[in-house]
Amino acid sequence: MKDSIRGVAATFLALLGFTAVWLTVGSSYAGSRYGDDPRNTRTAVDLDGPRGRILTADGVVLAEDDGSRRSYPRSNGYAHLVGYDDGETRTGLEGTRIREMLTRDDRSLEALLVSLTGGDLGPPDLHLTVVDAIQQAAIDALGGRTGAVVAMDPTTGAILAYVSSPSFDPNTVASGTRHPDDLDAAAAIDRVAHRLLPPGSTFKTIVATAALDEGADLETLFDDAADYTPPGGIPINNAVIGPCRNGTTITLLDAFVVSCNTVFAELAV
Repeated sequence: MKDSIRGVAATFLALLGFTAVWLTVGSSYAGSRYGDDPRNTRTAVDLDGPRGRILTADGVVLAEDDGSRRSYPRSNGYAHLVGYDDGETRTGLEGTRIREMLTRDDRSLEALLVSLTGGDLGPPDLHLTVVDAIQQAAIDALGGRTGAVVAMDPTTGAILAYVSSPSFDPNTVASGTRHPDDLDAAAAIDRVAHRLLPPGSTFKTIVATAALDEGADLETLFDDAADYTPPGGIPINNAVIGPCRNGTTITLLDAFVVSCNTVFAELAV
């Protein structure tokens, strides 16, 4: 009789242990899925809670909580990349990365365990790969002209600069002194992400690579002509009126450095 009772008790203990493990694992792994579900109204409300800062790779603060709203210390220089939060609309990283900057104290079992083990549940900062010095150099190079600049680390793909011009001050939108619809149309456009443009001279990199693959080298000479007419086409001129160098010959390397239209047009053909 005692053996039977022990067997039943062991079975119940095993089932209780399995249930405890299943609930723990389920809440840990499924919790984030439930939290990210757009139907979860509690999470939607939590999006208005405290958030961490947005910083460049060299530690410059681009966005932070300022009392009851977000503020943007570098304003115009990062308006399109960082975006803004006016309480109703979130653009840029303020919209796409908001969940990564929210406090991790979501009252879940995982948050409780982190707290008990001494972990920090405060709003985490968002660290970018953009380098402020490179960003400022790109802004200065544009000089207020309409356009965009993106600088990438070719070894990792990390974005080092992300500039769209003209720009605007996101603080005016976040503070409610300016409605998003009142932004100048040209300034509101993110020309990096929302404009499809011909590749232009960037395609010369592809042409130069193809030439090197076909046996050319950096010292291969080409005619330094003022214009070039492709078969069945119209004359193609250089950006400067006339030849790119001395009007006689130019190396592939020099043609690439000065972005010589005539050389690369002929080379492409």
